[in-house]
Amino acid sequence: MRVYISESFQKEGGECVLMNVGIVHIGDELLTGCLDPYSADIIKDVTSKNANVKFIQIITDDIDAIVNSISYAKDIMEVDVLIMTGGLGPTLDDLTREAVAEYLHTFLEFDTASILKLEKFIEERHPGKKLDETSKRMARIPQGTEAIDNPCGAACGIKARSGNMTIYCLPGFPNEFKDMFHIHVLPEITGSEIAIEEITVFISESEIDPYLRHIADKYGVRVASLPCLDWKTKGNRVVIKGKKYNVSSARQELEILISSL
Repeated sequence: MRVYISESFQKEGGECVLMNVGIVHIGDELLTGCLDPYSADIIKDVTSKNANVKFIQIITDDIDAIVNSISYAKDIMEVDVLIMTGGLGPTLDDLTREAVAEYLHTFLEFDTASILKLEKFIEERHPGKKLDETSKRMARIPQGTEAIDNPCGAACGIKARSGNMTIYCLPGFPNEFKDMFHIHVLPEITGSEIAIEEITVFISESEIDPYLRHIADKYGVRVASLPCLDWKTKGNRVVIKGKKYNVSSARQELEILISSL
């Protein structure tokens, strides 16, 4: 894939500056090849809000790996929202809470509301059973952060801030993190008033390259070339993103340019 971005598209404060989102899935089981951790639904929901998914990572249950991933999201990728799933359970290999606390240079504390909900959750599913110290681990959050309610499970999530980046920690079970994402995260994701148009071209990437650079610079848009091995019969996809009028004009000029080839 080739991406062409004009200076006007990238400039700070411009109308086409997008909210950038990072996604990190945490869990040793995700690195075995037995599970598909791909976030297709989340990606579609984020892009539907005219925001940009800037990177996706899959990492092991390791405090250093999680801390490094948060640092990468903030310092290298400069995302506005970081969504992390997994590692919030009660067992010793669930280390996301500890990692976020370490990254924020603080300590874990129990959230009172989460403990009360956890007691109710356990009583409803196991009448007569009391909340033990192991299960109680799921009600911990780093000091200064906010507990996120889990409507489908036991473990509370975490909402934290680090500079301009908001971190959301959600459970790894899809039925839990998807509901929590839609309730607590998606409403906070916003995007610019942008348009996205796609065309299919039956021209090689190398041949169309100068024309994509031309329209990116001329109209202040982002242009992505998505190649297909069988481009002669199926075509290569070209995606243009930016202000609605500019995108429309760029697409029209590109169609005129390639029609003459």
